[in-house]
Amino acid sequence: MSSNSTSVPLLPDSEKFDGTGYSSFKTKILALAKARGLGGYLDGTIHKPTAPTTGGTAQTTVLPSDPTSLYSLKPSHDEWIHRDAFAMALLILNVKNPVGLGLKVDGTAAEAMQSLEDNHNKVTEMGLVNALHNLHTAYLVPGTPLSEHVSRLRTLWQVANDMGAKIDVTFRTISISLL
Repeated sequence: MSSNSTSVPLLPDSEKFDGTGYSSFKTKILALAKARGLGGYLDGTIHKPTAPTTGGTAQTTVLPSDPTSLYSLKPSHDEWIHRDAFAMALLILNVKNPVGLGLKVDGTAAEAMQSLEDNHNKVTEMGLVNALHNLHTAYLVPGTPLSEHVSRLRTLWQVANDMGAKIDVTFRTISISLL
């Protein structure tokens, strides 16, 4: 992808955030953002520079600074505005119902990402109960490839741990070896 591409990467509809599976969505969206030099816009580590000011006389013309690399940690003001908007679009277009799911769409990309964190990266007792139930009832369906089943178990294990289950790697390895 060239550094001046304007296409926002879209996840398949089945992988767009719909209020469930936040951990998986976050992993994918951060990978997409980092691959395009936008990770710092989502986590707030690339700060908005001050806007350039014009001189006091009418004859002074402010020339734009040389363009920075897409991966630059110190973009110009205009570059920051554009890249932050691109990062915001990455979130908005990959969340099925942005407003309904609490995505802040009227601020920076970092504020939008934080709003998802605040609303969906929560550990709750009910979430833990549901995650453990889903893991404990994930039986191998006849005809399902073993690799597909193991992949499903790993995903359910991650979701359960995200909810606070604290299932360690040894337990997971033993469980998988008993298939």
